[in-house]
Amino acid sequence: MLCGLLLAAVLLVACASTSPRTFERTVADVEQNGEKYSQEDWERADVDFDRFCQYYNYDRLQTMSEEEQREVGRLMARYTKARAKSALKDVDGALKTGAALLRGFLEGMGLEIEEENKE
Repeated sequence: MLCGLLLAAVLLVACASTSPRTFERTVADVEQNGEKYSQEDWERADVDFDRFCQYYNYDRLQTMSEEEQREVGRLMARYTKARAKSALKDVDGALKTGAALLRGFLEGMGLEIEEENKE
């Protein structure tokens, strides 16, 4: 009896953490604060996203109304967009850092660097 109640509680928590309303909070936080996220913050958010996507697999989606399917799709797209925006910011920073590092390296080697005219 106790084991059955414990299992029911675990299943309830697992389902609640994958509900669109619960995942909506994760998406809203990522959209609002993603630019300040640490690697660990993104790892936690990615786990939530992965859990959400696994829960709403093809078979489960087939049992849902079209509007529910669209809601799940919107949440997936919003998360993906916020994640990509953060990744692009990281790439931009890495490119700028890499360019400065390369410039310094070439200068250290005694090589002249042509300046680009930005008109």
